[in-house]
Amino acid sequence: MDSGNFFIKFQEFLKENGKDFEDIDEALNAFVSQLEDFGEISEEQKRQIDSLELLEKAILENNRKKRGKYFKQALELWPDNIDAKVHLLEFANPFEYVKGLEEIWQIETAKELYLRPDPEYDLYRGVFWSFARHYGFTLFTYGMLAEAQEIYEYIYQIMGINIPDAVYELLTIYSLRQLWGPAMELYSNIGPLQEIDLAIVPLLILAILSRKHGEAQILNSRLEKVSTNLDNFIEAETGLFDEDLVLMMVNEYENSGQPNSMHSVGFALFPFMNYLNSMEYVSDWLANDRINKFFNPDAKVIPVTFNREPKIKKKPQSKSQHDNALYSPIFEGLQVRQVNILMDHGFKEAADFAKVPADDIATIPNIGPKTMWTLRQNGVKFLDD
Repeated sequence: MDSGNFFIKFQEFLKENGKDFEDIDEALNAFVSQLEDFGEISEEQKRQIDSLELLEKAILENNRKKRGKYFKQALELWPDNIDAKVHLLEFANPFEYVKGLEEIWQIETAKELYLRPDPEYDLYRGVFWSFARHYGFTLFTYGMLAEAQEIYEYIYQIMGINIPDAVYELLTIYSLRQLWGPAMELYSNIGPLQEIDLAIVPLLILAILSRKHGEAQILNSRLEKVSTNLDNFIEAETGLFDEDLVLMMVNEYENSGQPNSMHSVGFALFPFMNYLNSMEYVSDWLANDRINKFFNPDAKVIPVTFNREPKIKKKPQSKSQHDNALYSPIFEGLQVRQVNILMDHGFKEAADFAKVPADDIATIPNIGPKTMWTLRQNGVKFLDD
C-alpha cells in the first residue's frame, strides 16, 4: 500500500471506528495492527509509524539528552519527518533556530513542489503545510514581520482558506505593518472567514489606526454581530484593554479552539496590545459607544507628518538646560523616564505639544493614556484640543 492510500484508508477507518478509541494514537495503533494482520503495510510505512512513535516519545521525555537521541533516531527511520528536524533545532539559540528553519524551508519547498503533482504525496503534504505555518508563526513571534508575510503569502497562494489560522495571521501581519490595501484585498477574498472575529479584529484596529472611520464602523458592526463578549475586554473605568485578561483568554483559546468567542477575540487582539495600551483614541473609540471626535465624519482631520525618531541636536544640551526642562511644571507627576522620552522627541515646552495632535504623541513607545492625562491635568494643550 502506498503512502497516499495508507492515509486515505486511515481516514476511512477513523470515520467508522473513531468513537471506539480515546485518542488518535490508540486508533493508529489499532489500524496498523489490522493492516499487519492482512499483510497490507509496507516496510516503509512501518518505519514512518515507528518514526512518529519515537517523535512522540521524545516530546514526552524530560531528559534533554534522551530527547535529542530519540529525535535523531526518528529522523534516521524516516528522513522526511520534518517534525523531527524541527524538534532537533530546539537545542539551538534563537538565531540558529530561525536559520535552521530557513534551511529546512528551502529544502522542503523544493521537495513539495516536485511532489505536488503526485496523488500519493498526501501524507507528506499535511506534514509540510504544518511546518510552513510553524515557520511563519516563528518569524511572526520574533517580530520578523516582512519575512513572516512572505511565508504566509506563499501558504495562502497555494492553500487558500484551507488553513484558516494562516489567513488570520497574514491579516494580522498586514494590519501590524499598516498595509491597508493588501489587508482589504485579502479580507474581500476569504469568503466565510470574513465573519470570524479573528479576521475582523486586525482589520478593525488597522481601520482605526488609519482613521478610516467609515470602514471602522462597518467592521465594528460585523464584530458585534458575531461576538457579543467584546465588552468583557474593555474596562469600564479607564476604557483600556486589560492585558492580563487578554493573556488569560489567549491561553484558554489555545485549548478551546472555538471561533466567534471571547477566546478568539483575545487571541486576535493580543498582537495589538502595545497599540491598544499606547493609543488613547483607540481605546476611547472602542469604549465610548465605538466613536469619538477622531472618527466623526464632520470633524476636520488635519494631516500631520510626525517623526517619532529622536531628533539629532546640532548642539549638545547643557545639564542645566536639561534639568530646567525636566522639572518644568508641565511634567509634574510624570516619571523621569517618561519625561526623558518626551524630551528626546523634542517636547520640552508647552508650545512643542501644541504643534502635534494628541494621538500622534500617544503612539510614542512607553507614552500611554496615563501620561497624556497627566499632561492635560498640567495644562498642556495639543493641536486637536
